[in-house]
Amino acid sequence: MNAQQQLRHYGTPEQPGILPIQFLLVEDSEPDVLLTQEVFEEEGLAGQLHVVRDGVEALDFLLRKPPYEQVPRPDVILLDINMPRMNGLELLTKLKTDPHLMTIPVFMLTTSQAEEDVLRSYQAHAASYVVKPIEFTEFQRAVQAMSRFMRSMALPGDGTTSFDSASQLSTACGKAKVATSSVTTSKPSSSRVHAQ
Repeated sequence: MNAQQQLRHYGTPEQPGILPIQFLLVEDSEPDVLLTQEVFEEEGLAGQLHVVRDGVEALDFLLRKPPYEQVPRPDVILLDINMPRMNGLELLTKLKTDPHLMTIPVFMLTTSQAEEDVLRSYQAHAASYVVKPIEFTEFQRAVQAMSRFMRSMALPGDGTTSFDSASQLSTACGKAKVATSSVTTSKPSSSRVHAQ
């Protein structure tokens, strides 16, 4: 495996040979941004969380349009649904139809418990649907569940490579499903975390 084919694994910068995961949070609510940043700091992920406020800004970030020319390509996107200009479901659809962005796993991280939103998210190929709890400790548990999910994922290393085949991506997602089996349920309306 050459340097351009190196896979990125969940980890921290201090772990030799493991590249840290870059997260992009797409969220318009300032209290939710602050809560997410606090939980990421508690989990030791603070330096890897980038924040944009809506779907339009997220596309600019992902396509490295000004002022985002020098940002890293995110490995994972945490996406709210209800936002101005372009909502999360519209952005998810755009991401999953773009050949350069479609391999980025997208976790819906939203307050919406609507069955229609859950269904539309999975139909648009979201990796997971997480209902944001209000309390800090519950939200921290939700982030920890996502962390366990991502620990078993192998992601392209530098944003220019991708999985060799759809089966490799499917295998990575299959391993991730096992990691969240303790928080997964078949009833979307009654669970906090839904894995695809």
